[in-house]
Amino acid sequence: MINKGFIRLENISVSYRVPQQFARKLMAKEISIYGTVRNVAVWAFDKEWDYWDPETKGLLPRTFTFGASITF
Repeated sequence: MINKGFIRLENISVSYRVPQQFARKLMAKEISIYGTVRNVAVWAFDKEWDYWDPETKGLLPRTFTFGASITF
């Protein structure tokens, strides 16, 4: 019997609001920077799992997104 159980870490998101003292030096009211990682990790319980997506049997691309929000 094949064990099709798995644990997926889908998203990690972090955001940082720059202190207003530093933002004012750059002539901005507020500055935030952020980053997100999608499809971070999958742990399958089947010992013969070959790192494909357990749900779709396709590739599992990892996506990185970085950005900034500046209010003047």
